Amino acid sequence: MRSFLWLPCIGVLLLLGAACQTRRPQDEYRPTATIKDLMDSLVDPSGDFLFDSVATIVTARGTEERAPRTDEEWTSVRRAAIRIMEATNLLLMPGRHVAKPGEKSDNPEVESGPEAIEALINKDRTAWTNLAHGLNDAAMLALQAELERFEWLALLPHDYLHVSLNAPVGPAKLTYARMNCFHCAVVVEVASCELHEYDPRPTFLPHLTLAITKRPAPPGELRAVLEPLRETFLGRQHVEESIRVSFPFSRERLFEPWTVHERVPVGR
Repeated sequence: MRSFLWLPCIGVLLLLGAACQTRRPQDEYRPTATIKDLMDSLVDPSGDFLFDSVATIVTARGTEERAPRTDEEWTSVRRAAIRIMEATNLLLMPGRHVAKPGEKSDNPEVESGPEAIEALINKDRTAWTNLAHGLNDAAMLALQAELERFEWLALLPHDYLHVSLNAPVGPAKLTYARMNCFHCAVVVEVASCELHEYDPRPTFLPHLTLAITKRPAPPGELRAVLEPLRETFLGRQHVEESIRVSFPFSRERLFEPWTVHERVPVGR
C-alpha cells in the first residue's frame, strides 16, 4: 500500500493559467479579433474536425467505422484539440468584445445580438469563465483519447483524475504543463510556487496521472506522441481540498477504491 496526499481533480484540466509570480496587466494584451472571430476561425472549425474524426456510418453497403489510425491523422486530431484549448484562453482575455461595432447576429431568430451577449458576459464573468473552461476540458479529453491507440495503456477515468503529492499542502495554485512518462505511467507534471515552499527539497515529482501501463512495451511510438506536447500548457487549479488516502499500488489493483484517512479543506 502507498499513502499519498490526494487532490481531487474532476475537471481539473479546464482552468485558465498564468505565471505563478504575477499576472500580466491588462494593457499588455492587444486583443484585435472579437469573440465571434475566434469562434468562426478557431473554435468552430476545430470542433467540427474533432466531431467528424470519429463516426459510425451505416449505409446499404455496410457499416464504416471512422477513426484516426495513422500518425498523420492523430497529429491532426492533436492540433485541433490544442487550437480549441488555447482558444479558450483567448476567449477569456480581458478587453475582448463579442463583435465589431454594428455587427449583427447571423441567426437573430435563435440567438441574442452581440450587444445583449456582451452585457450578459459582463454581468456574470464567472458563468462565462465556466463555459470556456468546459470547452477546454472537452478538448483535453481529446488529447487523452489519443493514448487509446496504445492497447498496453489503461486510461484513468475522468472522475478518477487526481494529483499525487508527497507532502502536506496549504493554499496553492497548481500549474499543469509538460506531459511526461514514467516506466509505468503517462503523466502531466505539476508545478507550484507554494508546493516548493511546503517541500523545498522534493524527492517525489508532483504529477497528474493520465494513464498507466498494463505491460512493458517499446517506448518509441509513445515518445513520438508525447514530445510535441512537452511544452503544452494544460491549465491551472486552485487547491480547495486535500485528501490523505491509501490504495493498492499495482497495475492490476490501481483502480480499486482507495481508503480515505483524512479530508482537509484548503483556503484559496
